[in-house]
Amino acid sequence: MAYNRENGITPQTVMRSLDESLAGVLQADYADLAQEEEALTEFASQADLDAYLSKLEGDMREAAKAFEFERAAKLRDTIRDLRSKEFLFS
Repeated sequence: MAYNRENGITPQTVMRSLDESLAGVLQADYADLAQEEEALTEFASQADLDAYLSKLEGDMREAAKAFEFERAAKLRDTIRDLRSKEFLFS
């Protein structure tokens, strides 16, 4: 408190708008997952699935290079799920 008085600092509460709430962040995460789930039904052949997996792997590597580790982990999990469903085209 002495430092604040000497330097003319008045402690204040941080004010944020409701748009920046944690609930909004969580909703954005779930929206991404829903879009990925929709993509699972769009493959007509094994070649389409392989091309999509290659794209996801590239996106995952780019996310990791950009230090977006949460996004990279989601992409990794999506790739793992899609690879487990590859047998549907066999």
